[in-house]
Amino acid sequence: MVNCECVKINTPPPPDLDPCAESIRQAFNGLTQQGKLAEILGKFNGPNAKYKINISIGSLGGDADLARTSNSGIPRTYNIVFNENYPNATSLSKATSLIHEYIHAYFNTLYDDWKNNGNIHAYDEYPPLKAFYIDGTYSSPYSKDAHHDAIASSFINLMAATIQEYNTNMPVAVGAADQFYIDMAWSSLQGTPAYNNSNLTEEAKDRIGSQRAVETYNKPRGIYPVVGTPCNN
Repeated sequence: MVNCECVKINTPPPPDLDPCAESIRQAFNGLTQQGKLAEILGKFNGPNAKYKINISIGSLGGDADLARTSNSGIPRTYNIVFNENYPNATSLSKATSLIHEYIHAYFNTLYDDWKNNGNIHAYDEYPPLKAFYIDGTYSSPYSKDAHHDAIASSFINLMAATIQEYNTNMPVAVGAADQFYIDMAWSSLQGTPAYNNSNLTEEAKDRIGSQRAVETYNKPRGIYPVVGTPCNN
């Protein structure tokens, strides 16, 4: 028997993995990857990927968000955490959240490219981000608002095509997705200034909100059935 003076070190527990979200990530890698989707996924997947994403499920501190992206503290590595308060969310709900969070992470890589690599053109495609980070003229002090404005103006059709192909296994051209999937893409912005200040009608917002709730809780609501499949963690 060896006696030792041991010092107890308190370390945070490892994050809880989210098998459902991880399986969706793997499915994304098999989608028809063209244009901007290929650029986004290529940042994090494949032999030439320069960035990494960790996916887990856990507490978001009482926040109602379905998921959240943050810097991990490790260079070029980002964490996507799915909210543990929504255990019944369908795979379609999580796929919608995942592509939304991938775009946030993609925007973070643009920040790295501008701030650390000196690329002054990193934000040229996204006026809200350029106004926030470079020009200092954006109307809100919060970077997430600029992110959401850029998603609303540039990524709704891409998101819709991505989640439709994921859910139906049929390739969909960007701009040709069904209205339901366009609504689901918009639903990922519900509650943000970008959503509230959009050109969506009140009727459309009611429809989008209902469809978001149906997929979040895996429970039909009025005339809206569950479209996604159960996501068993």
